[in-house]
Amino acid sequence: MPFYKIDPEEEIRKAIKKNPELAKEIEKADAEYRELKSRKENTDKEIKKAIEYFNGYGSPYDELVISTLEKQVPKKVIRTKTISQACPVCKSAVNWKYCSNCGQRLTY
Repeated sequence: MPFYKIDPEEEIRKAIKKNPELAKEIEKADAEYRELKSRKENTDKEIKKAIEYFNGYGSPYDELVISTLEKQVPKKVIRTKTISQACPVCKSAVNWKYCSNCGQRLTY
């Protein structure tokens, strides 16, 4: 059985032609995606601002607050000699958005 190359955009056009309401649903989903992405980027910026603020605050808890906030800034997963996806902080094997060992937020 031969394999056929599928053009996703063409398939979407065909589906919309069969069901015009689908275009509205796609637009709605796209708008929601853009809104969520924007919120995530703003949250990351706010976390970084908070780290800068507490960096020179002078409280005995500064270090604890900063380390907790830094765990919320996503860090890119790394490869080691033995692990294909490892936490960049503690080098534990990971397969989720957070490291189960140290709690670091991750990005792939």
